[in-house]
Amino acid sequence: MLNSSKDGNDDFNVEDIYTPLEVAKEEIWRRWNDKKLRKKVEDFLDSSIPKAMLNSPKAILARHIASPNNEFVKYLELAKRICLEPICLEYLDDKFRSENQDKYYLGKMFFCDGNGKKEGKRLNVKKVIDFDFSEGKRLADIKTLQGDSFIKFHHDLFGGFFNEYKNSITDESLWIKKNGGSPRIFYKKFLSLFICYGVLFENYLENKNEKEFTNSVVVPTFKKIYNIFGVKPLVVKIYPPKKENDLFWRHYPKFIEKTLK
Repeated sequence: MLNSSKDGNDDFNVEDIYTPLEVAKEEIWRRWNDKKLRKKVEDFLDSSIPKAMLNSPKAILARHIASPNNEFVKYLELAKRICLEPICLEYLDDKFRSENQDKYYLGKMFFCDGNGKKEGKRLNVKKVIDFDFSEGKRLADIKTLQGDSFIKFHHDLFGGFFNEYKNSITDESLWIKKNGGSPRIFYKKFLSLFICYGVLFENYLENKNEKEFTNSVVVPTFKKIYNIFGVKPLVVKIYPPKKENDLFWRHYPKFIEKTLK
């Protein structure tokens, strides 16, 4: 239940977005088996549901390009715990903006190489693309410094270490465009998927890079969906609050670096 203040206005806290994993594990199946609720969601979506989510509820990670960073490793662990098939929804038609941290760390990979001075981490870096040349281009059109497809580079890494999940990646660029293109428009349909078609694994941050999106798009949209369906979209945190701003999640496991030398 969302919090409400005494005067009737929503006293909404970003933490109200999340559902504990063990609760979501049971709740998703209760909702999936609620035919009336599923029909209401289907009608709201005009039957526009990603194909990968049609046959059973899924554990969803939504990222621009699927890549085997530390965040993905943690997400996969949680998907196993919730006993749902992991599916990564991509947006390959989006444009590269280096100010977006998710995209930045796809273009420049960081690997922890032990502890450095002053209790910091010693990091090795691999630059994947030319940032100036790639800025503003579609992700699907970008080439690596070696002239290969930027997307294929990450997918090959993914397949090399998580080959059993290579069919768990799906580009939903057409779905996003069909439902408005801009997050301010399509996010209403996106969050409604997690009423009964899956569990979203995500951390909505309130740091300087993400605060505007979280507070101006996610929070009001989440409240609208709750008011429409009477239940919250099922969103489970990938990483704990005290570590959610740690760039470790965007870095890559050491074993992957060894294959790039």
